[in-house]
Amino acid sequence: MKVFSILAMREVKLTFLSPRSYLLLSLFSLMSGLICFDQLRIFNELIFLHMSQTMGGFDLGTLPDALNIRRRIFLPLMDNLALALAALLPLVTMQAFSEDTTNRTDQLLAMTGARPISVVLSKFTACGLLVSLAIGTAFLYPATSLGHIEYGEEQLAGSFIGLWFHGLALSSIGLAASAFTRSQVIAAVTTWAIGLAIWDLAWLASLVPGAAHILQKCSFQEHFVAFPDGFIASQSVLFFLTFIVLGVCLARIALALRRLTG
Repeated sequence: MKVFSILAMREVKLTFLSPRSYLLLSLFSLMSGLICFDQLRIFNELIFLHMSQTMGGFDLGTLPDALNIRRRIFLPLMDNLALALAALLPLVTMQAFSEDTTNRTDQLLAMTGARPISVVLSKFTACGLLVSLAIGTAFLYPATSLGHIEYGEEQLAGSFIGLWFHGLALSSIGLAASAFTRSQVIAAVTTWAIGLAIWDLAWLASLVPGAAHILQKCSFQEHFVAFPDGFIASQSVLFFLTFIVLGVCLARIALALRRLTG
C-alpha cells in the first residue's frame, strides 16, 4: 500500500505538471460552454417559433413534447460532452507509459520491485483525478443554466456520475493502448478508434443483422443515456466497471510483458 501511495503521488504530480492536462481541461471546459450555449440558443429559437405559430406564452408546461427540455437540451448536451471527452482524453493517456520508456524510469520502477498492477493503478488514479476535475469544471455551465428549470440536482448528479464512469472507462482503454505500444500516436489513435466505435455499435448492425440487439447493449451510449435522468442503473454501472477492470488488466499484462522482453 505504501508503494502504491508513493507511485500514485508521483503520477498525479507528473499528470498535473504536463501541459497536455491543462490543454484537456481548457478545451473541455470551453467545449462544454459552447455546446451548452448552442443548445440553449436552439431551444429558445424553437420556443419563439412555436409561440409565433400558436400565439402561446412562455410557460414551459404548455410546450409540446417535441420541445421537451430533456430531448432538446440535456441529452444532446451530455452526448456531446461524452464525445468531447472521448476525443480529448487520449491526448493525455497516450503518454502514460511511453514517457517512462523514453526517460528510462520504467527500468527504475522495475528495480524498485514495484509490481505492474501498482504502476498501472497509480496511473489510472491520476487519470481519474484529471477526469473528475475536467467534468467538474465543465459542469459549471449546465449547472447554472439548467439548475433552475425542470432538471435539478438529481439529474445533474446523474449526468456527472455517468460522464465520470465513461471517462474512467476511456482512461483504462487509453492506458491499455499506451502499454501495448511505444508510439504515442498509435496509442492515441487506437484509443480514439475504440472509444468512438464502442460509443454506438449500431453501425455494425448492418454487417451482423442477427446481433443488432447484443451490439446495442454493448454500446456506451446505451448505458450512458439513463444517467442524465438521474437514474443510476446497477447494470450500467457494472457495464462500465467491466470495461475499467478489463482495461486495467490488459495494461498490467502489457507492462509485465515489457519487463520480460525488455
